[in-house]
Amino acid sequence: FRVADLVPRTHDLEVLRGERVLLQRDGVLPGEPTLELVLPPMLGVRGRVEGLKVEGPAALALLEAPMLDARGERRWRIVEREALPAGLPSAFFAFPSVAPGEYAVRVVQGPRDSDATPLRVDDKDVDVGMLQLVLPGGVAGTVIDSESRPLLGATLTLVRLRGDLDAPPLPGPPLRAVTDDRGGYLFPEVSPGLWRIEVKEPG
Repeated sequence: FRVADLVPRTHDLEVLRGERVLLQRDGVLPGEPTLELVLPPMLGVRGRVEGLKVEGPAALALLEAPMLDARGERRWRIVEREALPAGLPSAFFAFPSVAPGEYAVRVVQGPRDSDATPLRVDDKDVDVGMLQLVLPGGVAGTVIDSESRPLLGATLTLVRLRGDLDAPPLPGPPLRAVTDDRGGYLFPEVSPGLWRIEVKEPG
């Protein structure tokens, strides 16, 4: 590979496969001798999920990794996904080519979410064991203004959290609700876990 017309200062170099970082080299200076980059061995991550709805929507196994966004903030992103066979209450999943590093894996089926299981890939394949999709619950409440009047038409969004960071958005539309004339809202199917609720006034 060749990169031309770089500003004469140090640069960080990443080798990506899709959105996954396979190799990172910091402090590269333009004009240095040719770099030799040796990719680490690719390893496997596998596991099993129980609790799938036989008549439910398609399920996905998601591999997530922390990355820095444009502002230099650490965010979790989905770097690989595998569709699971439909019509079964349980299924196996596998990601066969994973570079060493920090990851999390979870399984989603519609609004249901197994929550993330953290893992670290070092020098051998990783078996994460069994993930469980549990029945979702509901989130309901009322939005009022500063004078305790119900707020009609406010938009609410649920954002999944992981530790002190937002979890990566799930495939499909975000979880949103709009308040009725009494200020009430309902999210009928929400997976167990930690969430943040965001409210936007009408207009």
